[in-house]
Amino acid sequence: MQLFFDKQKRETLEAAGELTLDKPYTLCCEIDADSKRVVCAFSSENLLLNAYRQDHLGMPSMLCIDASYRLVVEGHTCFLFGTQGVDHKFHTIFMGVCSSEDTAAHRSTYDASVKEVERLVADRSARGVGI
Repeated sequence: MQLFFDKQKRETLEAAGELTLDKPYTLCCEIDADSKRVVCAFSSENLLLNAYRQDHLGMPSMLCIDASYRLVVEGHTCFLFGTQGVDHKFHTIFMGVCSSEDTAAHRSTYDASVKEVERLVADRSARGVGI
């Protein structure tokens, strides 16, 4: 699992010339075999920019987590993190996988996404690329 997420890092995909606006890449990956703890998040530039776009539409951002109850009960703790737009639709920012749904896991994925959104916006602004 660690190898898969390492191969999907933004830097690795960029070096291989495979990174596009819609190519998903790893935001964070914390795997501890001893404690059997897994916390991973992945997204694409386009999805991450949904956070910035929502924040600049004149409405306060409403952040939402959507975890499928059936999957969580079966032991597959995956979730979508996103925002609700003015159109009352859910706009995904990133997807996460956690071995346990605790505050630390959600905080880790959230912090990684905020850091990457800020990096993307700064980079695109410096290059004069639209957001």
